[in-house]
Amino acid sequence: MKNELEEQTVFEFLFGPCSQGVLEELSSESDYWETVLDFVNENENQFVDDLTFKQRNWLIKIKEGLLEAAR
Repeated sequence: MKNELEEQTVFEFLFGPCSQGVLEELSSESDYWETVLDFVNENENQFVDDLTFKQRNWLIKIKEGLLEAAR
């Protein structure tokens, strides 16, 4: 049986607690966040469990960064 995280897409994982608008705003201000936006757009329908270990770790860091920026 899959756990809740495995059943979430990248979009659902990031934008449940965070605003998509925060990412879009940040991406207009820095190359790093522009790269993040490209990654999210390319993978938004991927299930988190289908990402590589490195991609999942980056996704967690992205979420942490978005939450911090939203404060």
